[in-house]
Amino acid sequence: MVILLMLALGATILENNQLKQVIRDSGPQATFVRTTGLKRDIKFPWKGDDLWNIPYVWKEHVARVPPPTPVLFTDGRSPLSYPTQGLRVQPMKTLVIPGVKLEESGNDKNKFVIQLNAGLGVLTTLADVPGVAAEGVGSKHLTISSASLEHLNRQLQFLVYNNTHFDPDTVDYVAIQYLHYSGSIPIRIRHKTLPQMFPIVPDDITTKVTIVTKTFLRYDRLRQLIDSVRRFYPNITIIIADDSEHPEKVEGHNIEQYIMPYGKGWFAGRNLGVSQVTTPYFLWVDDDFVFTSRTKIELLLQVIETTNLDVVGGVVGKGRSRFRHKIRIDDGDELGDCLYRIRGSYHAVEGFPDCEVADMVTNFFLADTIKARRAGFDPRFTRIAHSEFFQDGLGELRVASCSHVRIDHDHGGRQQKYDKYRYMTRTSLIELYMSLLYKYNLKCLSY
Repeated sequence: MVILLMLALGATILENNQLKQVIRDSGPQATFVRTTGLKRDIKFPWKGDDLWNIPYVWKEHVARVPPPTPVLFTDGRSPLSYPTQGLRVQPMKTLVIPGVKLEESGNDKNKFVIQLNAGLGVLTTLADVPGVAAEGVGSKHLTISSASLEHLNRQLQFLVYNNTHFDPDTVDYVAIQYLHYSGSIPIRIRHKTLPQMFPIVPDDITTKVTIVTKTFLRYDRLRQLIDSVRRFYPNITIIIADDSEHPEKVEGHNIEQYIMPYGKGWFAGRNLGVSQVTTPYFLWVDDDFVFTSRTKIELLLQVIETTNLDVVGGVVGKGRSRFRHKIRIDDGDELGDCLYRIRGSYHAVEGFPDCEVADMVTNFFLADTIKARRAGFDPRFTRIAHSEFFQDGLGELRVASCSHVRIDHDHGGRQQKYDKYRYMTRTSLIELYMSLLYKYNLKCLSY
């Protein structure tokens, strides 16, 4: 079953103190709408109770997003040659611009003139070539001219860009012009990134992988998980984030338990647990999972170390189906975009026929520690959260699902106190969807 929430004025879903939940059946039946009355007790902090005046335009002004990359066109008739990709300079440093050249254009004038304009730096030359005039050296605007095409091209080999405006991650588009022909030379301004190395021992999984879990009230399940891990991995480190009301001390070899404020939440616990990992990778498991002979971390590790993948999931439970989804974002309007979560994958991972590339996998996955930390786990999601991690990492995390590694799931009996926190009321579920719509600037969301 898929839930679709919309805030488009043209296709009103929220109106007259009612929430219309659009429910799309998994079968071939047409989409239908079910209307249920609600008390107007949901508050929207960005505009009080007025759903029709959500200031999406205002959000665009405060959103810290990079400007869109401009579309660059190259005139195939142009006699100019210049680089269009691959130039990088560190902030406040210099770069020799390679490949700038003027081909014979049939110009019958006495002088060849090339103009260059920089936005975030200045232009200069490494050396002077006889018979060439350079005006504006050391400024944003440089004009190079000569009656000799050969001498002009020789001078262009000494063309230098010097960044003067500090920004650790941006692009300066240096304009170049000859007669009526023009183009842009994109120069990426960015610090050189430093590798973050981990001390490891070859063929020792305990120096490569840490198991991380979050627990809340279910100590019987947690201890069952630990016992199952120790049957197969007696020395691997297990990190536990615990926000139970009355924490119980969990002791054992290579077990780290971190106590949190009561009910701090699901993603806050993930953040805490992952922040304490000192290995290149971590394996995320829920506290009611059980390791079996098919829970072979080495197989997931082989996939992630052999490919460029950042997150590799396995299969939870004994069934044939596995949780893997694609995420599609359709461009919208001033009210926001539309996000769709679609079952399935894109294609198999080369060299690993049991693995398929996707955007989202299940709660049992091996992840690159550094990459996962960059995506992060939004602590505002306290009770139900999983897909938000993959949505936050969309376009940054390379994800796959593998069917040859499994872990059991002990649903067990119901626990009244745990269920009270685990399962959301209808109103709180609506608030969750509203927060997702606002966070991602969406007008519709399909799960």
